[in-house]
Order: sequence, then C-alpha cells, then structure tokens
Amino acid sequence: MTGFLAVLMLGLAIMQVGVDDAATVTGTGWLALMGLVAAAALGLTWFFVIDEPPRAAPEPAHVAPLDLEPGERAVWMRTASISRAGAITMGALLGGTNIFLIVLMAAQLRTRGSIEWPLWGTFALTLVVTILSTQMLRIRVRVDRNGLAVSSPVGWPRVRVPIDELTSAEVVEVSPMAEFGGWGWRHGAGGQGFVVRAGEGIRVSRTGRGDVTVAVDDAETAVALLRREMAAR
Repeated sequence: MTGFLAVLMLGLAIMQVGVDDAATVTGTGWLALMGLVAAAALGLTWFFVIDEPPRAAPEPAHVAPLDLEPGERAVWMRTASISRAGAITMGALLGGTNIFLIVLMAAQLRTRGSIEWPLWGTFALTLVVTILSTQMLRIRVRVDRNGLAVSSPVGWPRVRVPIDELTSAEVVEVSPMAEFGGWGWRHGAGGQGFVVRAGEGIRVSRTGRGDVTVAVDDAETAVALLRREMAAR
C-alpha cells in the first residue's frame, strides 16, 4: 500500500505542476500500473529478505496433556475479537476513505459527465480491502480430536490443521507488529497468523509447512488438548 499510494500520489502531483486546469492532464492510467509494480517489488523484497519473525518468549510453565478418561472426548472453543478502540479506528479510517472517494467520484461525474477508470479502480480496491478487513474483526477457534480450526464468522478466511500434521503445540505471547507486521490474517516468513490482538495465544507447527499462530484466551487449555490428541493418535 505504501509503494502503490506513494507512486500514485507523487506522480499525479508532478503531472499537475504548472498546469492551469487539472482536467487537461491525461494518461494517468500508467501511474496506477507503476504503483502496482512498486507494491509488488516491495512486497517481494520483504518476503525474500526479511528474517524469520522473532518468536515470543518461551511458555512460562510446562503444559501437560489434558487428562481424559478412556473413551472420553473433549472439544475446546473460543472466540477472539479486535479491541473496541481498534475497531473504531479501523472503521473511521476505512469508512472515511470510502466516503472521500465517493465524494471525488460524484464531483468528477458532475464536472466531466463520467468517472475515469483510475478512480473506479481505486474505489474498487479500497472496497475490497474494507470487506476483507471486516472479516477479521472476530475469529472462531476450535480444538478437538481432528486438530485445530480457525475461521472468521462467515467461514473465510479459514485454516484447518489436521491432528496428523501437527508436530508441536505451545503457548506463546503474540506480538502482532513484531512478528507479523500488523493485525488480522497475516502471512510471513515464519508461517501464518490469526492475530486480532496482542497477548496470549497458540502456536502450532505442522509437517512440511509453516507455523500457525492464533491470539486467543485460555490458550493453555487448547494446547493441553492438542497435546493429548497428538499423544493418542
């Protein structure tokens, strides 16, 4: 986003230097393409250059497998939500951006009789980001004999880690910015994370794939159940 917006805004400003009427500026579509190229270049550079995200401090105490009677089964379920302050901030930023773009589109339609495709594209991209962001306001976490499952309330994004693929499960302190560069459904060099807040969480390792980290309360019970099911398989 930084690369895309920097190229787009700086390019538009340069193209309008010394122009009496901004309506006479044409050929701005290539700026959006340059912005996408810059965004891709920065994203790929980060992906291949950055070191594996630092792991949080080791769990403070040993978590023993959950003690169940023979034939007894257990299911652990929790939800985790973004803080109220975070939800308000995100809503204000995304809502304000969408409203601003709608005003720009209305003004362009009134003065020119049509809306140019770069503005349509920017609005569409912002709308997609808004919709995806709202899916991560709350997550549902489930641990049972089948393994770990995490999803948004509408079912996507979603990840399932079968118990047969698990190699370890641990309680960690999750730092969204330090480990994943932000909040939400994140992908990094060390795996993926469902991090709607900082603090206590679960981290599982799986065969041949990256770790999965979930920020959720009562992580110790979830890890105890996972370890029990791993031992029983």
